[in-house]
Amino acid sequence: MYEAKPLKYTFGDLKGISYETIFNHYDKLYKGYVNKFNEVQEKIELIDPLKGNASYSEWRSILDAQGFVIDAILLHELYFENLGGNGSNGGLEIKTTIAGQFGSLEAFQAILKGSGMASRGWVVVAINPLTEKIDLFQCDWHNQGGIWLANPILVLDVYEHAYFIDHGADKAKYLDAFWENIDWTVVNQRYTSNIG
Repeated sequence: MYEAKPLKYTFGDLKGISYETIFNHYDKLYKGYVNKFNEVQEKIELIDPLKGNASYSEWRSILDAQGFVIDAILLHELYFENLGGNGSNGGLEIKTTIAGQFGSLEAFQAILKGSGMASRGWVVVAINPLTEKIDLFQCDWHNQGGIWLANPILVLDVYEHAYFIDHGADKAKYLDAFWENIDWTVVNQRYTSNIG
């Protein structure tokens, strides 16, 4: 049985992202994915992988569900983990790298915000396995758009549940709040553990 990872902050600690939003996002949605993953793991053992074909197969369906909930869990854990900072302290190495690659930290913030406005689900800032540079990847579904071997360093959830309680349809305001809550120490640790 997989268990939900605890938050390092309490539900009301973030600026511009309310107690109610984080509580529902973490306690209802994320934990729901954890429960569904455990259910899928139990059911997968009961299915015959040799029955069915590419048109329909219970095995294919359960593998698709498994990938969806695993990615939902992992992306949410990365998202929650890179929140809880004050948006400015820490992360000197990653900030220097970002500024060098994108021109400035402010230029990167604008690109991240634009990517968030354009995405329906996730923006994953990761090390591109082909170029070894930092890239932004868009994932409209948990299990679509991810890049194999790309190491996430900053994960942004832009599904409506991440901001609608606090900001309604004003996604831009949420993206500003997200930036103000980034824990750059976490982002820096992810970056430095995946380079060199």
